[in-house]
This record gives sequence, C-alpha cells and structure tokens, in this order.
Amino acid sequence: MEKEKSTELYKKIENLMYKYSRKKRMMLRRKVTKEDSQRLYGLATLMMVYHHLFCIPKRIGGGYINTIDLLLKTNGMGLRISWFCKICVALFAFISGYGSASKCVHDKNIRIEQRIRSDYSYAGKHIFSLMKKYWLVFMAFIPYGLITGKVEFCSVKVFLLNLVGLKASYNREWWYVRQYLLMMLMFPIINALSDKVVLIPSKVRKLLTYFLIIVVSAIGFGYWIGNEFANDVVSLVNRSLVVYSIIFIEGVYYRKIEKSKNENLKHIRYEKVIAVGGLMIVILLRNYFASSAGHCMSDIFVVMPFVFCIIWLLDNSSAAKVLIWFGKYSTYIWLTHTFFCYYYFQTIIVSAKFSILMFAETVALSTITGIVLTYIERIIGGKIVSHY
Repeated sequence: MEKEKSTELYKKIENLMYKYSRKKRMMLRRKVTKEDSQRLYGLATLMMVYHHLFCIPKRIGGGYINTIDLLLKTNGMGLRISWFCKICVALFAFISGYGSASKCVHDKNIRIEQRIRSDYSYAGKHIFSLMKKYWLVFMAFIPYGLITGKVEFCSVKVFLLNLVGLKASYNREWWYVRQYLLMMLMFPIINALSDKVVLIPSKVRKLLTYFLIIVVSAIGFGYWIGNEFANDVVSLVNRSLVVYSIIFIEGVYYRKIEKSKNENLKHIRYEKVIAVGGLMIVILLRNYFASSAGHCMSDIFVVMPFVFCIIWLLDNSSAAKVLIWFGKYSTYIWLTHTFFCYYYFQTIIVSAKFSILMFAETVALSTITGIVLTYIERIIGGKIVSHY
C-alpha cells in the first residue's frame, strides 16, 4: 500500500515537472510546430484581408472612415498598417517551405534520386490539394461573373490558363497560385541541395554566411548611393516571384539547420517583452523601406524574426485558438475574400462605412463561404472514395 502511494506521489511530481518544463519550452523554443503553423496561417489570413481592403483606397472607392486614424487622431496610419500587412505573403511562403522540409525528412542512406522522386510525390499531392479547392472556388464564383459581365471572357486560351492557375485575370489576387506551383515544383531540388549544404562544416557555413551578409550590405549601400550595378541587381531581385521563392528557400533551409541546434533557447526573463521589442523593430524596419503597397523585398530579411516573435507572443494566449480556427479556412478565405471586397459584392462591404466594420464583414463572409466550401469538398471527396 505504501509502495503504491509513493508511486502515485512520484507520478504527480513527474507530471508537475513535465508541465513546468513544457511551459518553458512553449515560451522559449525556436522550432515551428504544426499548431504554430496553423496560428501563423490564421494571422496571415487576417492580415491579407486587411491589406487588400485598405492598401489602395481607390480600389474600394474611398469615402470610408479609417477606424485606426479616427481613434489615434492620425492621418495615414491605417494605410501604413495595411502596407505592413503585405508581409502575410512572406508568412505563407516561409511556412510552406518549413512545413515541406519537416514532412520530407529522408534517411542518409537513401539515394538522391529516390529522395527527389519521393519529394515530387509529396509536392504533387499538395499541388492537387490546393487545386481541388481552387477549382471548387472557380466553379462557385467565375460562372456568375461571366454571366453578369463582371468577368470578361477573352478567349478559350485565357479561360484555360485561369482554370489551371497559370493566369490570374479573373481574380488578380489568385497570382499566388502560380507562385505556389513554382515553389512546390522546385522544392525537391531545393530540399536535396539543402541536405548537402547542411553537411558542410559549421565554420565554413558561418564564413559563407558572413560573406553573404557583406555582399548584400555592399549591394544595399550601392543602391542607396545610386550605383548602377547595385540598382540592376535590386531591380532583378525585387520581383514577387523571386522574393517569395527566396523566402520559401529560407523556410526549407532553416528547418534543415535547426536539427543541429538545441530545441530551447536559454531561459530569458521578460521573454514576452523582448518579443514585443523585436516585433516593433521588424515593423519599423519594414515601414522604413516600404514605399508602396506592393513592397516585399525587405521581407526576405524580416520574415524570420517576425515569425518567431509572433510564436513567442502567442504561446499560452487565448488569441492562439482563434487564429488556429481561421487557419483551417485560410485557403478558402484567400481565394474568395476579394470577390466580396472588390469584384462582385463591393457595395455591401463599403456600405459599412467604418474600416473595422468593413474588415469584420469581409472576414465573416469569406469565412462562412470557406466553411460551406469545406463541407462541399468533404462530400465530393467522400463520394469519390466510396465510388472506388
């Protein structure tokens, strides 16, 4: 009897120790879990809706009252925040790269050809998973636009290119479908190369990193003083297709190198305060470099600290569960929200007058649509499975 009591007491102490250590890990870890990914997708989705609503006031006719400017008694603060929210695309790209590398871990003994073949199989499944949702949205919204004249039918070729996601003339915000296809098609090669890079001794990797920092700094300084070569390099890189491909590679590479690091950072007091401070630095830096709504080049440098500042801030917070819920419907919200705020039902959104109400209305309508389309997708998927 005494032995059983002592065993129970030992288990209680062990559970308490595990609970405490787990809490520490949640606050101080530097790995991205599946839950973190869902939270980040949820946050990125809400930022995306805010960005598209208010980054170019003319697109929704202007005339609305920006709630942030009203409350803070500023002029243009709401606009700058909407420009910052463009970082949402970088979040999607980074997490896609990190998540893909997490799921495609291979044994060292497996030949590179087998790895690439396996990775292409993974990429194909994820491309098909996106395209199923894309085609469902396409069938739900595009026929209405073609019938009412809100979407112009140019030719069969344009229609087919839009259908497979290689053109975004029916909905300009669908350009990321093409970006995602590119990233997933190049993933197996990037994954294989990253495995080779990780094998390079850490001292050599550090030297290469320092060299890269010097080169990038020199190009940045050259661009600042108006050097012609530096201007050409920046013009070449400063394209969304290139920028988000680089960020995707960052996600893949970070997943590779984190294996050689400890899971947790050292215990630091006031970690939330430090995370807030880091977040403020990221916001100020990006705001300094952003000269337009479409600015994205600085995201190459700020997306990683932004990701981890957000992760640390959201640990043990009630907002995390809400973001996870939005993360479940992030794809459908992305694919449908601009039909409400731009193309089909803009008058309904603009009638709210206040920016906070317009934002809430757009999020609500696109989320409800996402829930309905998710249900339809499951029914279709269930019928196909039962058929076979």
